[in-house]
Amino acid sequence: MSAYTATATREGRWWVIDVDGVGVTQSRTLAEAQTWAQGLVEAVTGKAGADVTVTPSLPDGTVDRVRDAQALMVHADAELRRAAEEIRVAARNMLQIGMSQQDAAIILGVSRQRVSQLLKV
Repeated sequence: MSAYTATATREGRWWVIDVDGVGVTQSRTLAEAQTWAQGLVEAVTGKAGADVTVTPSLPDGTVDRVRDAQALMVHADAELRRAAEEIRVAARNMLQIGMSQQDAAIILGVSRQRVSQLLKV
């Protein structure tokens, strides 16, 4: 099975899909681009089930913005997980020194029920 690469470029209301070395087709949505690209390869080469990778072409800087945003989200998720673990440890420490769940809740800025949940994790 051969592998093909394609670029999908937005033109008006359509995505124009250029499959390297094969030809050009179009689709209304990016979700359909893969199907149309595979159909083009099959129609031109006669080979069914072609492996086609479709990459959208975006305006300058957009790809970098998407990658930066995704990296920030991964970093933020890791920081949230770290903060949640710190809150759990702090809640356990407060109760270990004899503090009530209600007092721990006030210090943590959460409900008493939330303190109880934190202790179960």
